[in-house]
Amino acid sequence: MLKNWQGNVWWVCLAVFLSQAGFNFAYPILPFYLMDYYGLTEQVRRDFYIGSFALAGNFGFLIFSPLWGRLADLFGKRMMMIRANGCMMVLLPLIGFMPSPDALVVLRFVIGVFGGVVVAAMTLVACSTPANRRGSSMGMVSSSMFCGSLSGMVLGGFCAGELGYRLTFLLCGVLLGGATAISIWLVREEVTPPPAGTRILPKFELPRFGRYWYLMLLMVATGCVQQMDGPYLPVLVNLVLDSGSRIAMRWNGILGGACAAAGIFGGYLIGRCCDRYPGERVGMTAAVAAGLLVIPQALVTNLPLLFCERVTMTFFVSGFSPVAQIWVALAVPEEQRGSYLGYSVSFRCIGWLISGLLAVGVTTLFGTRAVFAVVGILMFGLAWAIWRISGAIPFPNARATARHTKSAESAGS
Repeated sequence: MLKNWQGNVWWVCLAVFLSQAGFNFAYPILPFYLMDYYGLTEQVRRDFYIGSFALAGNFGFLIFSPLWGRLADLFGKRMMMIRANGCMMVLLPLIGFMPSPDALVVLRFVIGVFGGVVVAAMTLVACSTPANRRGSSMGMVSSSMFCGSLSGMVLGGFCAGELGYRLTFLLCGVLLGGATAISIWLVREEVTPPPAGTRILPKFELPRFGRYWYLMLLMVATGCVQQMDGPYLPVLVNLVLDSGSRIAMRWNGILGGACAAAGIFGGYLIGRCCDRYPGERVGMTAAVAAGLLVIPQALVTNLPLLFCERVTMTFFVSGFSPVAQIWVALAVPEEQRGSYLGYSVSFRCIGWLISGLLAVGVTTLFGTRAVFAVVGILMFGLAWAIWRISGAIPFPNARATARHTKSAESAGS
């Protein structure tokens, strides 16, 4: 355990903030980039490439997450933060130079392969923070993620409108360069080198998770509800305003920033609640509240009402990742925590892929708005899944876990 773990958490949060700011400088303006730069104005083709772009990144992330989780256990989570930030610093600015939408989808796959900043940061914090402060610390990382998203979405939307797309994509690399520098020089981690002869590459076989399969299925369900409607929010803003892509891009940035601001408080407060109250009840409450708020977005025609519904919904949705990841971090064996969290990301990516395929089908058959109604139904399904899984693997009490760890350390000394 690091002596100055509190300071380290703050540096990790700053690196995550800059990383997410850089990523969200580019990501929310991509639907408008597809329309303006590649001329994809037809609804079916536009939505197809929006969905394909999201699917490609999630697919690359899914395939390589077990490898990064294994390398994190062997060589440290800090190294994975450096790797992910450095690779995105180089790759994201290339978005502005792709010759076709198909090339853009291929690039997104490569970005997904080398991504994983947040999961590396979450795992580092989970492994270096006292158990009774793990929920709040992981909630701080989640809040930093949303805070970075806030800054990136707002500034990216304005920069794209004033400076153009390519310069905006280049600025992404600058922010990610800052995240890389912090990860190299300021973030700390105690790492024990692996013994000679240790297998580096993970075995590509179905892991024997035992009862922890329930938690992996929870990660699938979490991924389904978190990613399905996000790529289509800029299109919904454009439909509500009906005033051109430049104005819609600015308002989408403002809406994204407001949502991220809600996520800052939501991720931290819901993480804190998991330290104090039964985590499964916290997760169920957040899922039901989010479901009640997302369904009306399928029918909204007023921008202020969309703001209220979306921002409040994001407050609750921001708690899904802390609840699920805290559950995994506290329930699994400590010496394998990095691997389990790495696999949990892979299963969440499976949920992203399922939701992406479902979103493409829904938008093709029923239009963009229908995807928001489907997400609301999936939110209620997530609440049911949390309730059922808690019967098989009770959510560990963080304070009890901390007392047990302290007693074990006292007995060992």
